Amino acid sequence: MVLTLGVGVFRIKENGQYISNTQGKMVKAQTLCRILKRGESISFGKRRIGKTEPYEVFVSGLRNQAGEIIILMHSESINNPCEIYRQRWQIEVLFRLLKSGGFDLETTHIMKPERLDTLLGILAIALVFSACAGLSYEDHKKIPLKKHGYREKKHCPRRP
Repeated sequence: MVLTLGVGVFRIKENGQYISNTQGKMVKAQTLCRILKRGESISFGKRRIGKTEPYEVFVSGLRNQAGEIIILMHSESINNPCEIYRQRWQIEVLFRLLKSGGFDLETTHIMKPERLDTLLGILAIALVFSACAGLSYEDHKKIPLKKHGYREKKHCPRRP
């Protein structure tokens, strides 16, 4: 079976997914990327994915700066799938912040597209202002590190 993706980049699980190696043997995806150093990426070309019902797709892998392995499947026409995924990830982070990062986008229940466009524009601007204010605050008053090595999170009280 051949999988057609159209134009897109999709992340697959690196520890539970099986991909064919250069000899055609099915191995866990993470073993293909163990040679990568932080910040490096590799294109594996067209490979079989899956043990029970394998399909063929183009596969790339990368190890990010945090040391995590990311396996991407993509269409042949995509030259740099890692860069496309990086851009998509920034959009995912934006929506996470707008939904559960204090802006509560989903509680508005707006359904009309033109109103939603306006709201998203305003929230994006508000997010930039709040990020700049937070950075400015951190420059003036250093937030201490907790025992686990991360900075303390100060949460604003929720409105009733």
